[in-house]
Amino acid sequence: MLSRIPAVTRCLSLAALCAASSVHALEFPLPPPGEDIVGQVQVIKAKYEDTFADLGTQYDLGYLEMIAANPGVDPWLPGAGKDIV
Repeated sequence: MLSRIPAVTRCLSLAALCAASSVHALEFPLPPPGEDIVGQVQVIKAKYEDTFADLGTQYDLGYLEMIAANPGVDPWLPGAGKDIV
C-alpha cells in the first residue's frame, strides 16, 4: 500500500499541472493590408558612410528589420542619397 502513495501523488500532480497550464488567449483583429500596426513608417536619406548597423543604432532598429524593409539595398553600402525605410 505504501508503494502506491508516490505513484498516486505523481498522477495527481501531473493532473493538477495539466489543468493549471490551460492558457486563455485574446484575439485581436488585424488591420487591412498596407496599414501600420504599431508606429509609423520613417524614410531617411543615407549618407555615403552609413551602414544598416550604424542606422539601426541611431534609430533603434534591428539589423534584420532593416534588411526586411529594404530588399535589394546593400546593407553595408546603401549609397549616398538612397531612401532607407
